[in-house]
Amino acid sequence: MGPLYCTADKRVYINLDFMGRLLRQLGAPGHFAAAYIVAHEVGHHVQHELGVLEKAEGLKRRVDQRTANELQVRVELQADCLAGLWAKRAHDARRILEAGDIDEGFRAAAAVGDDTLQRKSQGHVQPETFTHGSFE
Repeated sequence: MGPLYCTADKRVYINLDFMGRLLRQLGAPGHFAAAYIVAHEVGHHVQHELGVLEKAEGLKRRVDQRTANELQVRVELQADCLAGLWAKRAHDARRILEAGDIDEGFRAAAAVGDDTLQRKSQGHVQPETFTHGSFE
């Protein structure tokens, strides 16, 4: 299991084995790849604090599975957006980004996309089952 945000205790959990695989085996090496993953999970905390997660969960309970999956993809894309906002603000404040960092973040996003993971695990892609989206 990869990193996750738990709404019950408002904590981000990072599976270090997953992070090692991300960096060494999934084609997303670099410190910014890891920072992007953490920032994405913190983005879920922001969504929780704003009520976005609760609203999305309520909507998902009232629709079919395919529509619920589409809603979840939107939640994940917003968490990606929030991670990007963090990177921009952090760079503006402290000049933390180095050459290649944004590409590292993109490679991390691509590595954990449903399309990439499905292609690697089952040999084909089923977009109707996506819950995290596609990098394409």
